[in-house]
Amino acid sequence: MMFTQLRNAVTLGAGLLFSATSWASGEPHGAHHPSLKLSTGVFHCDLNRRVEIRQVAEDRRSAIVYWERRNYTMQLVATQTGALRLEDKTSGLTWITIPGKSMLLDTKQGRQLANDCRV
Repeated sequence: MMFTQLRNAVTLGAGLLFSATSWASGEPHGAHHPSLKLSTGVFHCDLNRRVEIRQVAEDRRSAIVYWERRNYTMQLVATQTGALRLEDKTSGLTWITIPGKSMLLDTKQGRQLANDCRV
């Protein structure tokens, strides 16, 4: 029993150390794929929809996303898949970028707003 408790304490300590060093280095835990860049521009999507990334913070942890005549300040969220994910918790909007395309989701309503978006 004592060995199990010691092993669990070491594992927890290692996890906390990894999280702290990831935060200090400026990379969120589960950082996005290196080929994915957060940059400004107008994204043209299916069904003639447009999403604009208007401004990216200097620390690359947030961005202003323009959708339907409104600006949303979105925060970078770590993912396990390597996707670049920005969220606005208040509105429920989520911008996801994977290799080849991006999409805008409304997580409160559970629906896609814009899909297959490309610069």
